[in-house]
Amino acid sequence: MAKELKLTQTMTGWFDVRVYNERIAKENRQIKGENDNIGFSVSFAAGDPAAVAFATYGKPYADNNGNPRLRVNFKIGRKCRWFDKNANPVAKPSNIDLDGKMYEVVLQYNEVAGDPTKPLSPKGYWVDAIQFREVQQNPFAAMAGADHVPPIPQQQPQQQYQQPQQQQQQQQQQQQQCIDIKRV
Repeated sequence: MAKELKLTQTMTGWFDVRVYNERIAKENRQIKGENDNIGFSVSFAAGDPAAVAFATYGKPYADNNGNPRLRVNFKIGRKCRWFDKNANPVAKPSNIDLDGKMYEVVLQYNEVAGDPTKPLSPKGYWVDAIQFREVQQNPFAAMAGADHVPPIPQQQPQQQYQQPQQQQQQQQQQQQQCIDIKRV
């Protein structure tokens, strides 16, 4: 039986490249090996048409405001084909490069039902090809025509208090000079 490949619209989400362990905070978990399966997680609002399309293997949850949402995890194996934003084939980025960044993707995937008699048989949404691009963290970078805009340096609190102290010292020196001039 040939697999039926489906194509998604552009979706925004995160790659899951860390080994799951509920006792360890996510940022402290070990990164998976480069040949291990990874995931791409997307969250949809409950009324979103995509939430209905992916309801079979999606997991419902409530966000911080109590609104119902659906989290869908797409599984990416080592045979997945990777494409850049211009649809050119590229090598899979390293897991470290994918970790912790938001991406826009278009996925070519198939839905695998699994074998109900075998509890460990693959099931869910498996990605055959992925087109991806990193979402810019600075929304104003595109307007400036730059890919990366360095952060604005912030003055440390100590420097803010040093300036008035320096002004006070200068005023005291000027007053002292005025007093010295009057004496002469």
